[in-house]
Amino acid sequence: MNKKITTIDDLAVMIEKESRNNEKRFNAIEEKMATKQDLFRMEERITSAVGDSKTELKSHDKRILALEKIVKP
Repeated sequence: MNKKITTIDDLAVMIEKESRNNEKRFNAIEEKMATKQDLFRMEERITSAVGDSKTELKSHDKRILALEKIVKP
């Protein structure tokens, strides 16, 4: 009977160790996901800024063309 108790205790220890290992793995994955989300947000901000710059340049070009039409009828 002692052998069964030891076996159950051993199983409990193994389950606890595995649970801690799984928690570590999960935390590592969670950190990677958070980093990727930060990168996606940064990429989105950069893309948005580039898009805004392009819009401003197009608007600037249109203003120049409009001024040229006024100056050179």
